[in-house]
Amino acid sequence: MLRIHVTGDDLARTRIAFTPDPMWELVLSLHQFLQPSAKIVFGPWRRAAADAISRGGATGAVQMLASLAPARSRYFPDFLTPSGSPQTLQDGLEAVRATPVSQLRAELGRFDLVRPGPGPSPSWIGALASGDPEAMTRLGKALGAYFDLALAPYQAEISACFHTDRALRTRALAAGGVEALLASLWPSVRWQPPVLEVNYPYDHELHLNGRGLLLVPSLFCHQFPITLADEDLPPVLVYPISPDPRWLTTDPGAPPGRALAALLGETKAAILEEIATRGERTTTELARRVRASAPTVSYHTRTLREAGIIVTLRTANLAVHSLTPLGISLLSNGRAYPGAGPAPES
Repeated sequence: MLRIHVTGDDLARTRIAFTPDPMWELVLSLHQFLQPSAKIVFGPWRRAAADAISRGGATGAVQMLASLAPARSRYFPDFLTPSGSPQTLQDGLEAVRATPVSQLRAELGRFDLVRPGPGPSPSWIGALASGDPEAMTRLGKALGAYFDLALAPYQAEISACFHTDRALRTRALAAGGVEALLASLWPSVRWQPPVLEVNYPYDHELHLNGRGLLLVPSLFCHQFPITLADEDLPPVLVYPISPDPRWLTTDPGAPPGRALAALLGETKAAILEEIATRGERTTTELARRVRASAPTVSYHTRTLREAGIIVTLRTANLAVHSLTPLGISLLSNGRAYPGAGPAPES
């Protein structure tokens, strides 16, 4: 059990990530790739990713990462999942490369003590611990290669799952504030003021001390939430999204479908794809991305909202749109994409 002690100041500073964290998804998906704990949910992805990694010649990169972040381990170095919830892989890789040598040395020294398996650590881990530029470059290339082959083709599906969860949390936040947001994380997390009780593989106490908590939804987090090992780092709680087992039902390399574009019209299909791929979007952002006027986008989002395909949260002067479960289902089965085919607008 992980017990997170939350003060009033912590509640005021608690927030939720706006976009999927590429580094957490990278490391946690690697664990599912190496030793899947949810074969029904991740089986199709794992088979496709294994094929892509083999064809892409990245087996060595995966082996390198597996030795640094082994599955089923009670510990992996925190610097692989840098603080601040980077919005892009490039942001995350730059943060990894910028890790202070003192942090590398401390975390890799701790890792060497608990690393599973017989024999000494690979020699390159010692080079990493000293901040060797060549070793850091090699690590960055391995991280990038794995992401490009195993995760990049599925960003639309990952984002769709993420934003469905975020819509749920946002509604809880709007209805009852941060305490309602924390309560909505049940059953893996239980809010018993002033303590957040988290299902965890071992007992641990974490005092936020007024720093607040960053909540990070993750598709590949499974069974129980996870946090950073170093309590001095900005507090993070990564919690599992519960996707439909059919979240990945199509080949990501297949040609875009025409059914939804024919049914809804190209602009609505483009709006849905933009929300799924890019995340929550305001009306202005959608108008710019799909190259339509704001009134036109407002008309189409109203239609999509009335059909239960998207949900809109209004904050200040902004209307922020995200997918509902029905919207995700339509995208995963129909694969509507911008430019998918000619269709009359409704």
